[in-house]
Amino acid sequence: MSEIDSSTLEKSRDLLKRAHESGASDLHFTPREKDTLVELRINGYLYELSVLKPSSAEQIINHFKFCCGMDIGERRLPQSGGMRVVINHDLVYLRASILPTANEESLVIRLLPQQTELPIDDLTVFEEAKKALCSLLSYDSGLILISGPTGSGKTTTLYSILSTLQRRYRARVITIEDPIEKKNDAFVQMEVNEKAHFTYAEGFRALLRHDPDMIMIRSKKHCYINVYRMHYIETDHYLTTFILFLFIFSRSERRATP
Repeated sequence: MSEIDSSTLEKSRDLLKRAHESGASDLHFTPREKDTLVELRINGYLYELSVLKPSSAEQIINHFKFCCGMDIGERRLPQSGGMRVVINHDLVYLRASILPTANEESLVIRLLPQQTELPIDDLTVFEEAKKALCSLLSYDSGLILISGPTGSGKTTTLYSILSTLQRRYRARVITIEDPIEKKNDAFVQMEVNEKAHFTYAEGFRALLRHDPDMIMIRSKKHCYINVYRMHYIETDHYLTTFILFLFIFSRSERRATP
């Protein structure tokens, strides 16, 4: 490995380590005319972490693009990808997004620790909000909207609710996600792969033959999933859905078929 490659790898690992140790939800690389600003998003706010020379920033961004399965030769189009890494003995999923700008490429990496699963009691310090959320989960059907700034805990809330319901009802949970950001051994998780022609529609048809108790569909790209929601609310399946920061939950008891 060349000296440049070693330096790039070491710097990339150091930035991820510092981001993880700071409890950051995102690591930002913002290109400017003469340098690249590196920032951390912590509790919704951006804090400066470092300033890189353009050449160093380009090498680090290309390293992350390659590791996350993106085309390092493509610099004209937005790209996204992901990878799993171990930071300080913690398994972390990295979701990367590239945008072409007038000043080279901009990179944002979302850090999603895999071991972190908060019980519903720990999702908020406000007792009224906690009681309201728990009461909503006792309804047979309904609509819960989850909104908030980046890093506010939308994904954490989704998985916490789903895990709570799975344990409460000892349910078979099947998910369709794009991408799978948190693995859970209690769920059967499927990831959409449009290149292989495995779409949400294909996943829906397949999972209903797999005897599910709860179905979770998670996407930030395909709003048409909402059309399917109305059908499944009328069936004997649980349904949790995450669409563009919306969480749709429906529950009905399994009924014996006459």
